[in-house]
Amino acid sequence: MNRTFLVAPALLFPLCSFARADIVEVHQQGFDFFPQEVTVSLGDTVRFIWHNGDHTVTEGTDGTLDGSEAFHSLLTATVPVFDVVFDQAMLTNFPRPGNRYDYQCLPHVFLGMDGVVTVVEGPGTSFCSCDGSGTAPPCSNAGQAGRGCANSISSLGARLISEGNDSVGADDLAFHADSLLFSQPALLFSGNNAINGGNGVTFGDGLRCAGQNVRRLGVAVPDSLGRAQWGPGLGAGGGWSSGDTRNFQGWYRDPQFSPCGSGFNLTNGVAVTFTP
Repeated sequence: MNRTFLVAPALLFPLCSFARADIVEVHQQGFDFFPQEVTVSLGDTVRFIWHNGDHTVTEGTDGTLDGSEAFHSLLTATVPVFDVVFDQAMLTNFPRPGNRYDYQCLPHVFLGMDGVVTVVEGPGTSFCSCDGSGTAPPCSNAGQAGRGCANSISSLGARLISEGNDSVGADDLAFHADSLLFSQPALLFSGNNAINGGNGVTFGDGLRCAGQNVRRLGVAVPDSLGRAQWGPGLGAGGGWSSGDTRNFQGWYRDPQFSPCGSGFNLTNGVAVTFTP
């Protein structure tokens, strides 16, 4: 019942900066939460949005409410929006293995109305959102703040976030993307510069955010939920040193029904400054 979106032509490239924290929307659709699984950065807010019926958003998997839940709320016509902030206080006060927070709708858990939020803790700053706050989307296909432009399966756009840390010696930096297209290749690349002051320039169905001395860091094939991962162990291919700033971005195929007809799109950018 998983239905998550919580992602080429040859690559020859060269910070309206966003705060690290973003809002990730999860919509109630009938007896489903959509996307059913999302991965968020530490400090992000997950916003649950009601559309019809009477539901709850209750952390846990056992179909009960006993007061030990990290979060719980009705999701109804009178409570149409419920925000949960996954900050350090949440992780400290309600620790869960792997920072994985399962949740359910209590009245409809027997129908499989449940979901998962996984929190990753990574360095860097998100930039080059395709929400219209900077460079205009190429064909009015704006995405959500902190994401790339809308694609053929997600009006939110694909999102790139980091995990691990910025230590060159540790070399455990990794990246996750969501809302990509199942089985369509996705390339992670880095560049020395944030293009157009971090606002990006139109490129295909998206915005090209990173350029100059571009390094290709690997191609991943998204899973059935539209998720892809690169790293750790990216340092050898990236060639960065302590004190360097690199701008990372994902470029992915959208071959059949891409909004602008180019057949490819991009995520937001993530800028990371490395330490020893």
